[in-house]
Amino acid sequence: REKEAKAGDVLSIDVEGDFFRSLLVVSELVEGSFKDVKVRGPRRETRREAIKDGLELRAACRAAPRQPGAAEVAATRRRAELLAKTWASEELPRADTVIEEKREEPMRRRLARKPRGAGWQRVGDKEFFRHSSAPMAFDSAKGRYLKLEEGTNVYHECDPPYDPIEYPVAVSASSSLVGGSDADLAAPDRPRTLLLKELIKTGAAMKHPLFFLDQPAACFALFDGVRSGAAAEWCAKHFHTKLLPRLSASIQFWSDKAVGQLLTSILEELDAQLLQLPGSCWDGASVGIALLLGNRLAVASLGVVRVLLLSPGGAWKALSGEHHAGNVAERQRLEANGGEVLADGPPGGRDLLRARRAMRPREWEAAEGLSTEEEVRRILEGTSDSFATLCFGPDGPVDAKAARATYKRLALRV
Repeated sequence: REKEAKAGDVLSIDVEGDFFRSLLVVSELVEGSFKDVKVRGPRRETRREAIKDGLELRAACRAAPRQPGAAEVAATRRRAELLAKTWASEELPRADTVIEEKREEPMRRRLARKPRGAGWQRVGDKEFFRHSSAPMAFDSAKGRYLKLEEGTNVYHECDPPYDPIEYPVAVSASSSLVGGSDADLAAPDRPRTLLLKELIKTGAAMKHPLFFLDQPAACFALFDGVRSGAAAEWCAKHFHTKLLPRLSASIQFWSDKAVGQLLTSILEELDAQLLQLPGSCWDGASVGIALLLGNRLAVASLGVVRVLLLSPGGAWKALSGEHHAGNVAERQRLEANGGEVLADGPPGGRDLLRARRAMRPREWEAAEGLSTEEEVRRILEGTSDSFATLCFGPDGPVDAKAARATYKRLALRV
């Protein structure tokens, strides 16, 4: 009888970023062992809606016939109905409604001693679990999660991992490049693609566990070079080295806002590192990224890459922004960052807008008596090219001997 009291159903409300979701755990005693099944309600904007969903799931579960599997079937069927349900305000309970019941306490205590998610293995006969693909452990006696610190090999307490959801979403991905000839398809400046069809398996192979992500989890990226293909190729090779460690660094639910900040930070870091590379610092890359986490798709784009959402009926929707000089918002952003937009085109024809860095006065003359700080300022801020740095005027001849002498003088001084 004591074991039977630990079966039944338990209702809770999970917080997922700015949203809420009801979770009903239905448990049955099968041949002396517990069979726990999780039934999750739809993601809601308010806690009141999630509570209402949970109460509906619990009512359906308890109204089911007392037969093996009947409660699970009833709750699952009600969940399918709730996916299309929009609650009126007068139907909703208060946000502080107490959903815990006294009859649930034995089962709640039992569930609190189980680690969240899959991949946990018990260590011997102890109430201690280790994760098979992450440096984490769970102490069921104290109900706490531990993370192994790399340097010291010591466990430290950490927040519980997010309990992921596997959605019935089928994913397939491929890439193709259309060109006028075989030479176009093998050209060094051709676009590059990155297809990470199974992020969780890829992360485990690269020692970055991602078991807490909703499934399916995948990432697809397209890089199109500007001026040459060097920057696009470099970004395609290094994008995943930024994505996987950042994703695995947080075991909590990745909210929409957090995903946006993640992709922005990766692109900013790639841009900063690209500017430091001598072989590709003068090149650029247009980028399109699609990150799939369960039933959510996050899209980011830069430059001329376009991301389109196509429906089976033939309709389409652009998910990416218009990153060109003709867009008012983009033009304002360019000018606010020191750029300028020029109209260029044939006489009497349609103007073609192009962006460039704003022209600055060219300080090529090094005045006598300048301090070291003033000379550094002239080089960093006033010289727009290497010839001005070496004090060559716009009309003067370029003499190799004079250039070497000036370089040595400035190198010693700066």
